[in-house]
Amino acid sequence: MNALSGTSAFLGIICVFLLIVLLLRFKVNIAYVLLLAAAAVPPIFWMDKFRRAPFQAAGDVLRALVDVRFLVATVNLTGMVLLITTLGNFLKHSGWLQRMIAGLTDMFRDDRMVMAVTPAAIGLLPMPGGAMLSAPMVGEIAKNARMSPERKSAVNYWFRHIWEYCWPLYPGLLFIKIQLNKPLSAIVKVQYPLTIAAILGGLLFILRKIRHAPGDHPRRRSLLKDLGGILGALWPVALVAAFAYRFERGIRLPGGHLVPTMFAGQSLTMLFTLIVMVGGLLLVHKRLNRKRIIAESMTLKLILLVVGMKCLGQMITVCGAARGIQVFFQEQNLPELPVIFILPFIVGAITGYTAAFVSITFPLFSLLLVPDARLAFAFAGGFLGVLLSPVHLCLILTREYFQANLGKIYRLLMLPALTVALVALVILVTGGGL
Repeated sequence: MNALSGTSAFLGIICVFLLIVLLLRFKVNIAYVLLLAAAAVPPIFWMDKFRRAPFQAAGDVLRALVDVRFLVATVNLTGMVLLITTLGNFLKHSGWLQRMIAGLTDMFRDDRMVMAVTPAAIGLLPMPGGAMLSAPMVGEIAKNARMSPERKSAVNYWFRHIWEYCWPLYPGLLFIKIQLNKPLSAIVKVQYPLTIAAILGGLLFILRKIRHAPGDHPRRRSLLKDLGGILGALWPVALVAAFAYRFERGIRLPGGHLVPTMFAGQSLTMLFTLIVMVGGLLLVHKRLNRKRIIAESMTLKLILLVVGMKCLGQMITVCGAARGIQVFFQEQNLPELPVIFILPFIVGAITGYTAAFVSITFPLFSLLLVPDARLAFAFAGGFLGVLLSPVHLCLILTREYFQANLGKIYRLLMLPALTVALVALVILVTGGGL
């Protein structure tokens, strides 16, 4: 690759980013934005190739999109995202989620803990706008405390998102696993300190300043019933996560024989587990409106979002953008570390979607995100951008529900966000050895 290639790659990426920003500015759905950006990458990066041999260039793009490994990875990721969304909607419509929240409210004597644990528990269930499930409950519990609308919003919003750094069911982690061919266990191992940092940051800078509010509600049920309500909602989620984490590359039978779950370089363990879990739950609970649950979960826009993510990542990889960006850094003697934090932060802040910053920036940095500590550093930057994005759905819904001032919410979020950023820096410096 010659000297011009690095500069050309950088300018090409700038063009793609400008296209994304322009489309988002015109309120184009993020799924269509990713698809259009993916379509724009080959003409931008292969301009000479399309000018000299357009049919050959188009054939190369088509071959990249029908590659077996790419198709298997896309189907695997799409299936997991759809089934996880279906599982979340099942728990909501079945009443299990409500029983879990009732158990949490009944168990804790300190309303501050209930306010934090409620959105945190719901955060274990990846679903768009999930903060709206916990917002009414946080508002009800906060009646006993003298809290501003902004602090109620901050509690609900921050603790709803503490797990996304390391919980295996979140699409962002699944995309990293598939796009960068990283085992889930490795991602969780290096990024779990970010979740601990998020919890501590929330406790120290959001909850601590709330006046102690002992719950004045009498215990309605026994402790066993409370635990039963909580575990009754969480066991499907915990079982899927544990099974996918433990048997990612295969299932070892009692005799020692390993039944592989790898196909075309992809682990299908979580997909198979979700199919059995979600299918079994829907089959057993016949009284639920199963058609409604499926219709709410398996939407065309969600499918296009995942396909758009994968297509953009594939085009960036095939067209040599990732290698070109690395060469550009070398040519210009630019420091890599600030860029792999700041660029995901910017994309996350612009889009408000974890999937977007991962799918747009991580393929570019695929050669730079080694060792895994760099991966955690880059993910922290991107996700903090998502959390502070004014277009993040959960932030919009939470602010609207509590009628809070957005600027004051941001001021409450800054110190917890800085806590996560500092821990990400420690992970980077120590090489992930926490």
